[in-house]
Amino acid sequence: MREKKSLGYRIALTTIILLAIQFLSQIPLYGINRELISLWVNNELNTSLGIFNMFSGNSFESLSIFALGIAPYISSSIVLQLLRVAIPALDKKCKEAKSEQEYVENLTYIGAIFLAIIQTLPIVINLANSGLLIENTMGYKVLIGTSVFIGSVILVILGKVIDKKGIGKGISLILLFNILTSFKGDIMNVFYN
Repeated sequence: MREKKSLGYRIALTTIILLAIQFLSQIPLYGINRELISLWVNNELNTSLGIFNMFSGNSFESLSIFALGIAPYISSSIVLQLLRVAIPALDKKCKEAKSEQEYVENLTYIGAIFLAIIQTLPIVINLANSGLLIENTMGYKVLIGTSVFIGSVILVILGKVIDKKGIGKGISLILLFNILTSFKGDIMNVFYN
């Protein structure tokens, strides 16, 4: 009886987190010129940003706090796996750690933070150059960059919460849910275009 309650709680927690992410993904960042969003998005998303927008659960399209999504974490995980193959000393250190999985996970989180900073810069520069900021000042650029960075960190933390207290792998579930939310729009585009 206790296991069913525990499973129900874990499913409910995971569902609430995923729905909260989708809700917050539709709220635009502060300091964005909302009049130009739809024009810019419609022009840009038909090019290379469409796939990035899909992985972010349409957060990039609405320029929300989650615009960067979990891309830094995924990139960090891939880079770390490649570095372990390229640098045998790193692979040895990972294997000698008390808990290899936890050590690798911590390195992935550290790498994700650095990559989030690096990946935030082009977003802010592009938003500024596109005229989407209310004011093209350093203060607004820092505000937008900090918001996008914090949003990415929040997503990774929520993924970790799902790992520990929810069901399944949190980052994978967030990515799957983000892709599925844009699936409806993709199907409609196929039929109407």
